[in-house]
Amino acid sequence: MTPPEEIAYSKQSILELQEYLEDNENIIINSDILTTEKIKELLDPWTWLSSDHINAYFSMLNTKYPQIYVFPSYFYTKLTANQEYNYEGVRRWTKRTCIFDKETVFIPINFSDSHWVLAVLRMHQRKIEIWDSLGGQHHKKSINENINQYLRDEYRDKKRCKNVKTKEFEEWPVKVKFRRGKTPQTDANSCGVFICFFARLLAECYEDDEILDILFNHDVIEHYREVMVTELWERCAIAMFEDYKCLYRNISTRINGKSTKLSINGFTNGQQN
Repeated sequence: MTPPEEIAYSKQSILELQEYLEDNENIIINSDILTTEKIKELLDPWTWLSSDHINAYFSMLNTKYPQIYVFPSYFYTKLTANQEYNYEGVRRWTKRTCIFDKETVFIPINFSDSHWVLAVLRMHQRKIEIWDSLGGQHHKKSINENINQYLRDEYRDKKRCKNVKTKEFEEWPVKVKFRRGKTPQTDANSCGVFICFFARLLAECYEDDEILDILFNHDVIEHYREVMVTELWERCAIAMFEDYKCLYRNISTRINGKSTKLSINGFTNGQQN
């Protein structure tokens, strides 16, 4: 079945990446690095995604969609270190941003290096969703307690936020998005791919029923790894272009004040040709 337009990917971009990796050992997405080996793992349908894959992809989403905020995969681990709630361990992580001024906050959660779920905080609607491709309910209680307590502490600590208007934080309801017996994941390897897919479409403001329609009526996860690689490479190429453009502008200014149009891997002025 032909994939829907929303999750189409560029085979040309993948070929460009393969050519680039013949002479380079990795790609860089903001401060996250994916080695050649990690990229090969990402394209392997039998490989379970690691924190490196998740953090690189979510970092790309964070850059692309200003209305969202994404925590790295180790945020929840740090928040619940040694099975104890620890706000002080993460309090300074948001010193340059206010999550209450965002529309959506994503928290990727890794349980025992065996399963990924995505906590979605709908900041304006004041509710928490657990997008679990296996529909598990057994983590709902702990996620509810830990994230609501985090929001309560963050609410008190970040009174500078424009959306923090009341003195007390009221607990947000938590809902698991899938039920046992009607879950999209049928293997043991693709949970990480699922949370990336969920985050991407939620960041683009797709409604839940639209996401479910794409999910259950198309072979999404079979090729979403290629989608991820394409998006990561294109974001990396844009960043490289901006770096080269800045370098060229500085050199050109020093020499004769002139500049020319640059093109790197099909990108001109930060846009793909």
